[in-house]
Amino acid sequence: MPLHYIGGSWVQGEGEAFHSRELVAEAPKVVGQRAQIMQVLPALASANTEAEKVQKDLAAHRKAIQEIYLLLLKEKFPAWAQLESSESGLPLQYLREGVGPRLEQAISAGKVESSSYPMGQQFLILPSMGALECAVHLSYLALMAGNAVVVKPSSRCFTGVREFVHDLTEKLSCSKMVNFVLPEAQDIEMFIQHPALRQVVFVGRPENGRTIEKVLAGNDKKFVGLYGGKNSAIVLPDADISNSVKTILRGSFIGAGRLGVSFSRVLVAQKIFDAFQEELALQFKDVCYGDPLTSNWGGVLSSELVGLIDRIKPELLSSEGQVCLERDMSSENGASTFGVYRHVSFCSEWQQNLSDVPLLLLNDFKYTHEAVKWANTTPYSLTHTVFTEDSEKYQKAASKLQASVVKQNKWLGDEPQAMPVVGGQSSSRGVVGGSELESVFSYHRRID
Repeated sequence: MPLHYIGGSWVQGEGEAFHSRELVAEAPKVVGQRAQIMQVLPALASANTEAEKVQKDLAAHRKAIQEIYLLLLKEKFPAWAQLESSESGLPLQYLREGVGPRLEQAISAGKVESSSYPMGQQFLILPSMGALECAVHLSYLALMAGNAVVVKPSSRCFTGVREFVHDLTEKLSCSKMVNFVLPEAQDIEMFIQHPALRQVVFVGRPENGRTIEKVLAGNDKKFVGLYGGKNSAIVLPDADISNSVKTILRGSFIGAGRLGVSFSRVLVAQKIFDAFQEELALQFKDVCYGDPLTSNWGGVLSSELVGLIDRIKPELLSSEGQVCLERDMSSENGASTFGVYRHVSFCSEWQQNLSDVPLLLLNDFKYTHEAVKWANTTPYSLTHTVFTEDSEKYQKAASKLQASVVKQNKWLGDEPQAMPVVGGQSSSRGVVGGSELESVFSYHRRID
């Protein structure tokens, strides 16, 4: 099966071998070869030539792109989601019934300002978790703006995105505007510096994003990066406790908490701390990992994850932490526990740094400004949620939280159309996303 879409056709790679694995069983799912740099470079020129053609009538192009994406989401998204679930561990129900309809809603409402014009060819580097969501949303916005797109998937989450690109390019009359490649690792630096590329959009781990930043330093290309977040849920005294717990558990444990928008810290007002813990214990019983195709929480126990949990847990307990709730989980890859740990010191490494594991840290606070201060201590503030029924209290807290998106009583992961392309502090680089996400892929000019 040809794995790369280059210059308008599917081709075999000629580079080093790679394999994509199922998350739970860790059996090889796709085995192939990466694309060599000399295979990819000619496609960049042809993509730009195709983009120049559609720019002569951008209005018609944008209408066609919107219609194609809406049609594909209705017809194909469940099949793509099933492929991604088996690789990434995200529950199929979450992708089908959550992400799919909301992406469709965002695309239905999506508009590009008439004053905008294309930036140039885009290089989209996707994560291993949420790759399908990022591929659909970001490529749509880039194409709508009139840009050509190079999509680079993660080798660990490959097939769902490949099928999306396959179905998309079959319907595009301007199919050479889209390329789908997994280059050799040593060629990435050369590739992102190619003059045909105008912007790199990266979603993934901070260390990888910062490597790209250094490569592009002093370059005329634009860079936008989403690195993940140490995201907090702040529960004020007037919050609906039952709804807060339900939303926090969902935002913390779906896909083993490995989404960039997952909660990893919960700050609860002292007045309701005991009641919150009681409700948490009741609802935590429903969190149960398994096969992502059948579990509402996903299949997560890879050998890598077992190692991470077993490394982090002792450090949490040695940092004044206490076990609040725990659950055993096991598979052929090993056995471990996941859960909620309270009163871990805010000086602890794992209160500050990204962890990417299903371990939730629970602390209490007396005054709201304390919770805001503690939420802002991490350099990875991507998105926070304030749980309160009082809009004024929400606005006051949100205005002081250092994050790209602050929600009221909702988890950002349930609203992929609001996905930020940057967050606060060191969680990202580039321009602010959310409602301004469309502007990432366009230049704007005003003529009075």
